[in-house]
Amino acid sequence: MKIIREPIMKRAKEEEKEKENILKINWDKLEEMIEDKIKERIRYFEFFEYAIIDNQTLLVKIYDKDEGNVFHVFTIKMRIKNDDLEIIEIY
Repeated sequence: MKIIREPIMKRAKEEEKEKENILKINWDKLEEMIEDKIKERIRYFEFFEYAIIDNQTLLVKIYDKDEGNVFHVFTIKMRIKNDDLEIIEIY
């Protein structure tokens, strides 16, 4: 019985790691996840840019526009957890 369980448990752990790996997510889905997370907290912003730090962490820069001038509002550090993005820090 133990021999049967180990491969199943190992496979489940590998699948869980894949769910928490930003590099294996569809890019369109990742951008949609980022935008949804930002819209939960901010009513209006012009656009955002993001940089992937490692397989679980990314930085998102939020920009706004006023009278034709674009300016950086703040940066959010996010981490993927349970197939969702979690805000870690705001700079």
